Amino acid sequence: MGQKNKITRRWAKRGTRPSAPKDQRTASAYIFGAICPKDGKGAALVMPRCDTEAMSLHLAEIATQIAPGAHAALLVDQAGWHLSGGLVVPPNITLIPLPPKCPELNPQENVWQFMRDNWLSNRIFKSFNDIVDHCCDAWNKLIDQPWRIMSLFLGLVPGESSTGGTVRRKGLTLVGNRRARRALVEGAWTYRYPARVSETLRARLERGCPSPCATSPGKLRFDCAPDIGGSA
Repeated sequence: MGQKNKITRRWAKRGTRPSAPKDQRTASAYIFGAICPKDGKGAALVMPRCDTEAMSLHLAEIATQIAPGAHAALLVDQAGWHLSGGLVVPPNITLIPLPPKCPELNPQENVWQFMRDNWLSNRIFKSFNDIVDHCCDAWNKLIDQPWRIMSLFLGLVPGESSTGGTVRRKGLTLVGNRRARRALVEGAWTYRYPARVSETLRARLERGCPSPCATSPGKLRFDCAPDIGGSA
């Protein structure tokens, strides 16, 4: 994150063309961060350099956030400082390298995208210290919202466009796990609009008919007698 910042979409009055600031200076800082989607926790450091020493300090910070007796599996891409031979890996962490050129497999990429789009873009940083302060503030906002960390992994991430004390929420974005998002959305629709059940199927279910079982390729049978009426 640096003074050559990203420009993103913002709310504006219809018919206007709002301006966005753009800086040509080159001061920058690096956020080393990791999240736990299951518990909604995270650990991060803001560093002036991106190298093996900084990564070692980041691993040491992650190790302090791991529960006693637990072991963390940390997904990393194949950047040089992630897999360097001089990297100091704590005993309660195991690094799991991802295949090359596959950022979509790492949910942490969703965190960086969300932070840039909502808290770190469309602004001018006065100095290096100002960059560090904004990065720390953005990360602390994220850590204070564990449900957001979980949603970033699942893909249920609402867009946000906030100004000052006003918070504006938008629809779901396309970041996160596409398959998990689809399953949750389809499940919600099924709950809201239940499937129609025919009278025949309802009667069969009320009799406690077991699940269908396969008899031959492409054919199914039920282990219950058909309802033919009458008595023996």
